[in-house]
Amino acid sequence: TMLFASFPWDCAERINIVEKGLPHPPLHLPKTTISEQALDLVKGLLELNPQKRLSISQIQKHPWLAK
Repeated sequence: TMLFASFPWDCAERINIVEKGLPHPPLHLPKTTISEQALDLVKGLLELNPQKRLSISQIQKHPWLAK
């Protein structure tokens, strides 16, 4: 992502896991100086469970975007 300049997972590892039907690995967000609100938004956008993932309405109202 633009905030991190890297993917939050290893692409080769991710493809291998999906092909084998294994559980998804946790996200590896690099240590950075971005705000907690930005981290919260990214985690909400990348949530694997669609029921828990942020909706468009929630994204639009997120505090980080309201700044």
